[in-house]
Amino acid sequence: MSEKISNARKKELEQPDPFIEALYKGVALVKEYQKQFVWAACAMIAVIIIIFGTIYSINSSEDKASILLTQALESYSKMTPIEGYDAVQEDLNQLMEQYPNTSAGKMGRVRFAEICYDAGKFDEALILYQEVLADFSHDPIMANLIQVALGHTCQMLEKDDRATDMFKAVAQGKSAFLKDEALFNLGLLAEKSGADDQSRVYFNKILSDHAQSIYATIAQSRVGKTNS
Repeated sequence: MSEKISNARKKELEQPDPFIEALYKGVALVKEYQKQFVWAACAMIAVIIIIFGTIYSINSSEDKASILLTQALESYSKMTPIEGYDAVQEDLNQLMEQYPNTSAGKMGRVRFAEICYDAGKFDEALILYQEVLADFSHDPIMANLIQVALGHTCQMLEKDDRATDMFKAVAQGKSAFLKDEALFNLGLLAEKSGADDQSRVYFNKILSDHAQSIYATIAQSRVGKTNS
């Protein structure tokens, strides 16, 4: 009996071990495709390096852009609008040119447009506001802010049709932010053009939808004026 067990065990030991056999096959496969594996590993390492390098570059650019913007606005806050424009225009132009796709770069364009407007540089403000509008098209609040600013800029340049388009975009938009201001200016523009009926529509819209607005009292007086 022990001899039969011994013979069976002997045959069992003579069979190749599945794990060892698989290991040998794996080693042979690696040797056969060694160059391909090396190239694949190098490619993966290169991708990782590129990803981390890009992230570092983005963060570094954001930091530098934020510093430039902060320094420029700190300088501007201590001056009159015209003096401030002269003092910061070079720095803000550098910010917009070197870091146009950073958050600080985009916000810098908005702030410089405001600075141009306050300094009476309406043509320059108009260009900047038009350029930056696309940057914030996904943000309803910022989009409304820029469109209202564009409307006021166009009014200063006596581009009333363009101003009307900007205020209408806000008044008809989904966000309520600055909608009362847009309606008020639409009322003034309609009144200016002699369209008193349309002017009343805008002023009454303020009274019905934005009763707590700072423009409500003025709108009420305007409705009374156009009715008389």
